[in-house]
Amino acid sequence: MGEDPNRATILEILKELNKSEEVAPNDTENGLESNEINERLIEFWAIRENRVRLAELLRMLYSNKMIRYDGAPRYSWVRKRNLGGVYQITTEGKEYLRANIIASERIQ
Repeated sequence: MGEDPNRATILEILKELNKSEEVAPNDTENGLESNEINERLIEFWAIRENRVRLAELLRMLYSNKMIRYDGAPRYSWVRKRNLGGVYQITTEGKEYLRANIIASERIQ
C-alpha cells in the first residue's frame, strides 16, 4: 500500500525542527525558516516526487499547535543575517513525534 506522503513529511518536518532546537545555542537560533525547512527536505522522497505541498503542511501543523511561528525580526549571529521568521516545534509536536517514533519501532 505504501507510506502516506503527508504523514511521512509531517514527521520529517517535526524531526528537523526538533533537531534545530537540540543544537541551537540560544533561543534566537532555535527554529527554521520555511526556506531552510525546504532545503533540508529537498531530497526527502515525498518532496522530491512532488507528492506534498510543504506550505500546506506547515499551516496544518501550525493550526494543530504542533509548531509555532515566530515572525519577530531578529538577527541571527550564527546565520549572519536577519531572520524572516522561524518555525519551532511545540510540546504537542514533540509528543506527536515521539509517539510515532515509538509506534514505528514497535512495528518493525
